[in-house]
Parts: sequence; structure tokens; C-alpha cells
Amino acid sequence: MNLFQSYSVSITSIDQLSATGGSYSLRFSRCDGHGGDNPHGDAEPLFQNLLRAGKLLPSLNRVVSVLRDTLPIVALLETFRSEAVARGSFLDSFPKAAGWYRLLYGDSR
Repeated sequence: MNLFQSYSVSITSIDQLSATGGSYSLRFSRCDGHGGDNPHGDAEPLFQNLLRAGKLLPSLNRVVSVLRDTLPIVALLETFRSEAVARGSFLDSFPKAAGWYRLLYGDSR
């Protein structure tokens, strides 16, 4: 499977012509027909902050760059999580920033 063809992001402009320049939101999804989530979905609020951090073009370029740089690791994290579930174990990842994730192995209680 080609990872770069399996995931999509949708960016919506809200009131683009306003004096403040409008606002933008984004949503992550899958486009390969296999269902499941886009592994960037957990970091959606962090990517929205990147998108809203200034003028649209430089912000959009930054979002695309971070998405490209992090897709291999978030896809691998999702593979690890799926394999752990199949073994009856627990593994979860938490986005700490747009390109920084923390892993939780097992039961931390």
C-alpha cells in the first residue's frame, strides 16, 4: 500500500473575505476505501493551530511540510497500535505537538 495515496486532508475556508482574513479548519480522512482513521486525526487540533498561525499561504506550506514529514511515523505508530490490540496488549500514542508524539505502553496504573 502506498501511504501517500491512502490519506487525505480537507481544508475549509470560513468567511475568507472578512477584514480579519477569515478562518480555516481542516479534517483528516481516508481515501483508500479500506475504512479506518487517518493517523494524523489525533493531532487535528495541533494542525489547525499551524494553519491559523498567520497568513494562509505560509501556514498552508508549513502544514503540508509537517504532514509529509510525519506521515511515515504516524502510519508506523498506527501499525504498532493495531498489532498490540491483535495480541491483547495496549499501546496508544498522544500528539504533543504537530510533529511530536508520546507513546504509552501497557497499563500505566
